Amino acid sequence: SQGIARGCGVPLVAVATLDVLAFPHRGRPVCAALRAGRQDFYHAFYGVEGRRAASGFALGALSDFCRDDGTVFVGDFSTEDEAMLTARGVALAPRSARMRRAGVLAELAWNLEPPRGPVEPIYVRQPAIGGRR
Repeated sequence: SQGIARGCGVPLVAVATLDVLAFPHRGRPVCAALRAGRQDFYHAFYGVEGRRAASGFALGALSDFCRDDGTVFVGDFSTEDEAMLTARGVALAPRSARMRRAGVLAELAWNLEPPRGPVEPIYVRQPAIGGRR
């Protein structure tokens, strides 16, 4: 992305995928979650105003961070995940409302200031590849 943006002479802004998932649900507390492998999920909680909680991004098993306090859960959940969340009384957005949408990404990015330096990825868990074995 950075190479294309620089080559075209246009600014590049970074928007977290979890922010894109949560944004359409602002107005109520939200937890956005994406599979991270090994039964883990990347997740973040968002307040009613749509801002990410101070705790930021986290990694953990769905059963460890799901809660039935009115927080709406959005993300890519398997049928088994949905059954577990429903059994625990967790509010789950309809499947059609849990999809990532390009329009949401564009709306979030529109008012962001481009970074002064290169865009850096956020690693919640360090990559498994690289380094000596």
